[in-house]
Amino acid sequence: MIRLIYFLNFCTLLFTVGYAHSASFDCNKASTRTEHLICSDEDLSLLDSKLGLLFGSIKDKTKTLIGGQRKWLADKRAACQSIDCLKNVYAQRIKELKKFDGCPLTLSNLVGSWVRKQGDGFEEMAFTDDKINKYFTSWIHHQPEMTGFWDYSQCEINIKHSTEEKIQFELKVKAFSKGLLTLVDTDSGNVASYRKTK
Repeated sequence: MIRLIYFLNFCTLLFTVGYAHSASFDCNKASTRTEHLICSDEDLSLLDSKLGLLFGSIKDKTKTLIGGQRKWLADKRAACQSIDCLKNVYAQRIKELKKFDGCPLTLSNLVGSWVRKQGDGFEEMAFTDDKINKYFTSWIHHQPEMTGFWDYSQCEINIKHSTEEKIQFELKVKAFSKGLLTLVDTDSGNVASYRKTK
């Protein structure tokens, strides 16, 4: 009996922890097996969130995208019965959709110092590129906050802390116009806009 109680408590803990991840939908309202699988795995939840942000940013670019996404959900995603299968179809779908995602920001535009104008994100940040390493620095209240490394590919800025493996950020370029850069944190969904200072 005691073992059964421990087992049930452990299952409840796993269920609760699994639903803490940030999918593109409310995991408390998950109703299908696929949705439960997505909510039970952190990496898969992040892929779902990333796909949701990407699709939201490009769905108006061509009329075929919405129908194509519905077909993908009904055919490819629904056919998966495991987390590994879902990760594979999500990665493939993200790759397919990125073809429609023209990015307004070039690498040379990104390099420099930025200050936040609105939203939630780094207060100040700088991207440097010495042709060997790409260094990232951020500040809060003009005091150093984080240092690390960055790379930029397909409209995404990936930032990795210099010493902490777990501290990483993936920022999606939402817009870049008239010197104002708008970024979305793909993990939290927070949006922030920055103005280049130099």
